Amino acid sequence: MIFVTGATGNAGGAVIRALVNAGEQVRGLVRDADRALLPAGVEPVVGDLNEPRTLVPHFEGVTAAFLLSGYKGLEETLGNMRRAGVERVVLLSSSAAPTADLTNAVARYHILSEQAVRQSGLGWTFLQPNTFMTNTLQWTAQLRHGDVIRAPFRRSESRPSTLTTLRGGRRGADIRCQ
Repeated sequence: MIFVTGATGNAGGAVIRALVNAGEQVRGLVRDADRALLPAGVEPVVGDLNEPRTLVPHFEGVTAAFLLSGYKGLEETLGNMRRAGVERVVLLSSSAAPTADLTNAVARYHILSEQAVRQSGLGWTFLQPNTFMTNTLQWTAQLRHGDVIRAPFRRSESRPSTLTTLRGGRRGADIRCQ
């Protein structure tokens, strides 16, 4: 069984679809099981990433998990996972994490999340995309009016790697075997 956080979001949803397509058993964390639109066969479970105790009952039988960064109590959640027998975690982090810049708010929560995972005693993989293609949809209106998009990489010396949620989902789904 694989536990996926953000089950109804872009990244978590893509991970769930990839796992289901690979024939895996999946338990998806949602806020409201009655409103969650998940693929057939996915077990929706309700919990709050900021409240680790709400997640504990859902770790039974779980061997791997896909986690999102930046939630309080992550260390406690990881400890609960380890005690329940979870072996591996894939963390959706950010390309900002390797900068080690704790003064940058976005980098900071990814850095601290990665540190917690490293220290958890679980096997781990970090996904560190620059951005997701779905985030560029916010530019639609601006582009329709003929504007040019210059931000956020205006003077970047390197081109950002923009990840599709499909590719990100497939990478996140690699937790089943690695």
